[in-house]
Amino acid sequence: MIPRGATAIAADEEARQEWAASHAPVLLDDHNEAVANRGHTLATALGVAEEVTEALASAGLHHNAGKVDVRFQKRHGAKGDVLAKSERRTAQWLASGKGANGLPVGWRAGRSECP
Repeated sequence: MIPRGATAIAADEEARQEWAASHAPVLLDDHNEAVANRGHTLATALGVAEEVTEALASAGLHHNAGKVDVRFQKRHGAKGDVLAKSERRTAQWLASGKGANGLPVGWRAGRSECP
């Protein structure tokens, strides 16, 4: 296994999608609510039409709906709570965990043969 730093991860789309600094598990509902609030706040600050602002907030609430999948939860070590993100991880953990829970390599980008 070859160690990868933050710069290498930033250049890797799949790793970038999974790797976010987090020192504690992040609950899915909390994360979705935060994204919805951030979208609403930014759209309002930019003067976006209310209908679009509400659509952005709604999208934020549902943008990670697939993470309730038991395979994703297993990958992140969920023990009851539905997680959006697990504790801080390394690039090595990401590389070694691929497929260990039933999620095929490339599942995020739609490049895999998902059943």
